[in-house]
Amino acid sequence: AKEWLRFCGEKHPRCSPLGDRPLPTRVIDVGGKDSSRVRLVVSHGRFDRYIALSHCWGLREPITTTKDNFDRHVKEGIEIDDLPQTFRDAVEVVRALGFQYLWIDSLCIVQQDCEDWQREAAQMPEVYANAAVTITS
Repeated sequence: AKEWLRFCGEKHPRCSPLGDRPLPTRVIDVGGKDSSRVRLVVSHGRFDRYIALSHCWGLREPITTTKDNFDRHVKEGIEIDDLPQTFRDAVEVVRALGFQYLWIDSLCIVQQDCEDWQREAAQMPEVYANAAVTITS
């Protein structure tokens, strides 16, 4: 998959080059391959490559970032074992493809904060358009 992604970015005229793009407001830093935690990062307008996850929330609400746990998600991170399987699988894919950052709506948009949700939800088309890859589940 890693080689296919490189080939696609270099050889297909309709595919975007895999250069750095503006990061969304917040992304998940997946850490190293043996890291047991991921961490929410505020991008402050930086450019880099990232992968987005498009998923259905389903009947059970996934783990979310809220005003109450925002600082903890930034400073301490989130145990990978606390993530739903879909999120854990996405972290593995991001690491395997050699990327550092992952965007997941429920973790990167502050839930139960109307202002943040409205601002960030309006940016979702750009988030997916600027992602090097979008994983769907």
